[in-house]
Amino acid sequence: MRFYTNQHQFYCGIDLHARSMYVCIMDHEGTILTHRNLPAATEALADVLRPYQEDLVLAVECIFNWYWVADLCSRIGVEFVPGHVRPFIRVWCRPVIAPVSSNPSRT
Repeated sequence: MRFYTNQHQFYCGIDLHARSMYVCIMDHEGTILTHRNLPAATEALADVLRPYQEDLVLAVECIFNWYWVADLCSRIGVEFVPGHVRPFIRVWCRPVIAPVSSNPSRT
């Protein structure tokens, strides 16, 4: 698996659903700047990204409805990093649930 390793001033992660999204934006030191639920709409996301878009990377899990986020990022000049949901689950849920793989060498 390849990882995104470029450094930015701001980082955004989105948990995207069909009608809503949970957006978290952090600075390079890990300070949370924005942490909220929004409607899954271009205007809502553009408004929340605007203050940070100069040096921002945005990551979203690749599910069926991510294409509009990629289009918005391309239009406003924000780096877009899609990701498969399985590695996200391993990172976000490791302390809470058992590993995804039953093979300990792969977790």
